[in-house]
Amino acid sequence: MGRRCGGVGRATGGRLFSGKEAYISDIFHMETAPNLVSTCTAPVFRGQHSFVVSDYSLNMGLGPGEFIRSKMFNIGGFDWSIRYYPDGVNHRCRRYIAVFLELMTQGAKVRAKYSFGILLGQSQTPSWKTEPTIPISQEASTSQIYGWEKFIERTTLDASPALLLLDRITIVCDIIVLKDGPLVSGVVLPPPTKVPPSALSSDFEKLLESKEGADITFVVKGESFPVHKVVLIARSPILKALLCGSMTESGASHITVEEMEPVVFKALLHFIYTDSLMPFDNCDEDKLVPHLLRAADRYGMERLKAICEVKLCMNIDVERVITIFVLADQHQCNMLKRACLNFLATPNTLEKVIKTPEYDELKNLDPRNFPQTEDGRFFVAMRMLWWEILFRLTFPPLHFPHIAGMPRLGLPA
Repeated sequence: MGRRCGGVGRATGGRLFSGKEAYISDIFHMETAPNLVSTCTAPVFRGQHSFVVSDYSLNMGLGPGEFIRSKMFNIGGFDWSIRYYPDGVNHRCRRYIAVFLELMTQGAKVRAKYSFGILLGQSQTPSWKTEPTIPISQEASTSQIYGWEKFIERTTLDASPALLLLDRITIVCDIIVLKDGPLVSGVVLPPPTKVPPSALSSDFEKLLESKEGADITFVVKGESFPVHKVVLIARSPILKALLCGSMTESGASHITVEEMEPVVFKALLHFIYTDSLMPFDNCDEDKLVPHLLRAADRYGMERLKAICEVKLCMNIDVERVITIFVLADQHQCNMLKRACLNFLATPNTLEKVIKTPEYDELKNLDPRNFPQTEDGRFFVAMRMLWWEILFRLTFPPLHFPHIAGMPRLGLPA
């Protein structure tokens, strides 16, 4: 066999191609094969169950080994439930809460991955989460349980501000049931395509800023805000009634907004167009959010109202607790009212609150002197809060945060 050297060559029909000619010939005779990928997958069923434990503090003292079971739920063709041990699974582990997944289907043979997490308050992100675990249960005549004896130390959980505010936890269990027999398949990969992210929110923000196509103008303390009627109609039931009712009949193109600052109305429009809060620094947020909550309630913007309520819950302090409580009472924000009362129940807080100017004004009010008007309700609510403070000073709770069972003097439990 001859030895090839000094370039690329190929013998064809007695003719020897040069290296360049051979390369060009290969290009014209080459067939491009598609990109193929074969995969092996295990057929699975995925599911999640959330077990909400309200009045978390009242369940303390149930005793080691005693548990609360969730309702039975079905994932992957099997029945499951969650066991929650508020005082530990036994005396040795009584400083920890325990969580277990219970397989309720008897005689079952299951391979499953599961994990637990805990949500505090309104959060959608677990504050604690376990790594997925694979239990294997052979055929059995009794139910099987899997979980953690020392899931979270109780002192760690009790110290969470979100738990202190709402006195509620949510135990989330994710389950993946693995079925027998892996599947092998082959697919042809399409050319990679990058899908751009959604620009809907930013597009509407640009529409608000450009004022292009605006067909109606709101005037707030002399400042004009050209807007698009159809956007406001879609987002606010109150504005819909206004713009499709009396405004349609009169044909007016300008609406004057009373009792609102321009910066608040600007923030309201930003949320209407983008479904998000406009950016502002911490100082502006403290001043703006209470007014934005009032505007949200005024125009029936329930999502914006809830967002403002949560922000205020997380920013209650000694100087603002009385003002925030009265705001919550005026606008039926029961979660915010409970957060104020829970804040007052924390150690040493009452002593600081009663030294504030707001408290001095509060204790001198007599609700009998005020009519059944919005201003009257303001002072009545303040007086009710003063009586609540006085009650807590006279009869302090034995264990914090066991305040859910205390008399509320007409306030929400």
